[in-house]
Amino acid sequence: MTLAINVYWPLAPGSLSLSSVLDEGMTASDSVEVVHGIPAYSIWWNDTTTSTVLCTATPSSDGPSTCPFTANWVGTHGIEVTIRDSSWGSVFANLTLQVNQNLHGFGLNASVGSFSSRQGGTLQDELGAITHFSGAYQGGTGPFTTTWSYNGSITMGSETSITYAWAHGGDYTVTFSVSDSLGRTLSGTILVQVNPSAYDLVLGSHYSKLDVGTSDNLTLNFSGGLSPFTYAWNFGDGNTANTHVPWTSHSWASAGSFPVQVTVTDGTGVQLTTTTLVDVIAAPSVQSLTASWASSSAHAGETLATYENATV
Repeated sequence: MTLAINVYWPLAPGSLSLSSVLDEGMTASDSVEVVHGIPAYSIWWNDTTTSTVLCTATPSSDGPSTCPFTANWVGTHGIEVTIRDSSWGSVFANLTLQVNQNLHGFGLNASVGSFSSRQGGTLQDELGAITHFSGAYQGGTGPFTTTWSYNGSITMGSETSITYAWAHGGDYTVTFSVSDSLGRTLSGTILVQVNPSAYDLVLGSHYSKLDVGTSDNLTLNFSGGLSPFTYAWNFGDGNTANTHVPWTSHSWASAGSFPVQVTVTDGTGVQLTTTTLVDVIAAPSVQSLTASWASSSAHAGETLATYENATV
C-alpha cells in the first residue's frame, strides 16, 4: 500500500503594506501577502491600542490579500496582523497607524477700511481699495494647499492671508479652499460688491475774492465712494481742520492767493484730494483826511472850529 503525504513549507508572512497616515474616517488601504502554509487561511487586522478587531479575511490560497477598514479614531495606534493556516500555524506582524483629525474649524474673513464680512456674507468694497482676506482651518494631514480665487477660476493668491485691490467694479464671488495631502478639501465663499471710488471732486468757495479777516464758506461736492467720509482741510496759510461734513469756513489774516486743499477719505480708506485758490485782498483803509474852513484846517485826529451851518 502506498500513502501519499503532502508536505508544505512553513507558513510565513510576505510583503505587508498599510497607509502610515490617514485622516479620521478614511478607509485604510492595506495588503498582506500569505506565503506557504496549508490553505485555507484566516487573517486578522487588530488594533492593539484598543484591543479591537478591525477586519478579517479568509483567503483560500496564498498570495496577496486585502482587508480594508475605517480608521475611526485620532492618534497613533498599534496594528497587529495575524495570519493562521488550517494547521493552526500562525505568524504575526506589527506596525503603527497615525490618524489625524479631519479638516475642520474652517472660516474666512474679508475686510476693507471700516467694512468686514465672514463666510457666506457680503462685503461692500471699492475700486482701488486694499482689501484683506484671511482663511483659517484646523486638522488634516500636511502639506496643505490653499487657494483664493474669484468667480470660480481667477486665482488671487495661495497664502492663508492675502491682500487684493479690485481694478473693475461689479460683484465677485471670492472662494477660499484648502486641501490636505490626503485629498480632503474644505471651501467657502464671500460675495464682494465693488463700488466706484469718489470722483468728480469740485471744491468751491462762497466768494471769488474776499477781504482780510472775512470768513469764507468752503464746500466740497463729489460723487461715489462709501460712507462714512472724513475731510482733512489745509487752508494754505498754515492752518488746518478736520470735519465729518464736506464743508467748513475760514478767514485769512493776510492778503494773498492761498491754495486751499481738501482730502476726502471714505469708509474703505481710499483718499482723494482736490485744490482751489482763494484770493484774499487787503481791506480798504483811509490814507489821509483834511478839512478846512475859512483860514483854518485840520487833519485826521484833529479838531476844526467853525460855526453852525458853515460850509466846510
